[in-house]
Amino acid sequence: MHALQRGRYFSNRYNNKHQPVDLQQAQDAFDEALRLDPTMADAAAEMAFIGGFKIEEGAKPSDVAPEMERWSTKAVTLNPRNGLGWAARALAEASRATPDVTKIREYALRGATRAPRSAFAVNGVGFGRIGLTLGVALAREVCRVDPLYQYGPSNLAFMLFEGGQSAEALQVLDAGDRIEPGGNAILMIRPVVLADLQRAGPAFDALTQLRTAVSAGRIGEHFLLSAQPSVLLEQGDRRGADLALQKVQAFVNAPQTAPGLLDILVPATVPALARHGRVNDALTLMQACMARGIIADYDWLVLDPRLAPLRADPRFAAILAKSRAEFVILLKDLDAAKSRGELPAYLHQPLAELRQKLGM
Repeated sequence: MHALQRGRYFSNRYNNKHQPVDLQQAQDAFDEALRLDPTMADAAAEMAFIGGFKIEEGAKPSDVAPEMERWSTKAVTLNPRNGLGWAARALAEASRATPDVTKIREYALRGATRAPRSAFAVNGVGFGRIGLTLGVALAREVCRVDPLYQYGPSNLAFMLFEGGQSAEALQVLDAGDRIEPGGNAILMIRPVVLADLQRAGPAFDALTQLRTAVSAGRIGEHFLLSAQPSVLLEQGDRRGADLALQKVQAFVNAPQTAPGLLDILVPATVPALARHGRVNDALTLMQACMARGIIADYDWLVLDPRLAPLRADPRFAAILAKSRAEFVILLKDLDAAKSRGELPAYLHQPLAELRQKLGM
């Protein structure tokens, strides 16, 4: 158990700062834990999660997905009731070139149900693209389960930002930054939140910090690509924003770009494009992401007033129809999980209220 705890300590440090020395220490400790107890499913699951941290640092999902699959499968083979292992299976599936979202939801909800006190396991439900409303409820639960896990406030802040609640999002980020000053999770999100609040100077400063972290190899470039257009538009730098959008489109269209790296691009970029009258750019990006299998959240498309400038365009109607079809599948997957006893209680009321609000 001592080796497992040591591994978790260094794994969390690596997750927050992405320093190679912490990565090696974490892997060595988990290896030691498995040598001492070859049946320790948690250690195998933790090894799988390290692959996800590598992706955030900039590793190609295709390079680390096989090891994530191997370790997560080992975890649930050693103990089929290991919640952390099922969460790791969800992350491994989400990292595939063509992930099966229904499988991700099944694995992730099972993991969260079987390990309700693990922030990693609870947070894993978000791998299943559960939408804006449920995403906020999930992130609040992650923060409650482990107030020191920085990705709780980071994810909550992003979901609040996606829902147009950037003032609260900034408060959440500030609280998270006090946990781990300068942590990667906060750096990834702060620029777009500040830009949405139309605080151009602080947004550009935050973007500069993010760019430095990306240049140092601490954070993957896709986070920078997601942040640049909105910040530069708020700065009034039209030429810079145009160049940033060209890079975003090239990244989306590149066959080697894993779809999982595109998840935050649309919600991070489209509200700013809409506010600055860039309707064509917004819809072109949404269509490109949809072509790669990344569908914008249906409840976001319906409920966010910031998207009003897009709604008269026929292209938006097509995107909305596709998103609604995906939302119907999500509801079926959640109903199936509930029938298995694998839908966590903290999602029940938000789901019921969302169904009522959307008439579904």
